[in-house]
Amino acid sequence: MEHNDPHLEVLDCISITFEMQKKDKMNNTVTQKASCAINMCPVQMAASIVRRIRSYKGSNDNTPISAFWRFNRIDHVTFDAVHVWNVPTEAHKLDRCREEEVPRTSDFCQ
Repeated sequence: MEHNDPHLEVLDCISITFEMQKKDKMNNTVTQKASCAINMCPVQMAASIVRRIRSYKGSNDNTPISAFWRFNRIDHVTFDAVHVWNVPTEAHKLDRCREEEVPRTSDFCQ
């Protein structure tokens, strides 16, 4: 399916291929099924990301999901940028679930 298809949000599943991951895993494709969870459906989230990226001047179906708009051009989130972010511990995740009233059955809290 083309990335500009108007029916992206109603697909049954989404597959994302990671070109390079930790432990030197290359071209690993992960598929996730659509869910009815409000604001947590991987298909709807991916469609939203793709639509945002496709709105950038100069983007196309090969523009990676690491793209974002900065300084009037497409830029990309890099490993180094992600690596320095403070990743919350498991305890912080549970606290956020309590604060945001996210159901305990969500993947976020497990």
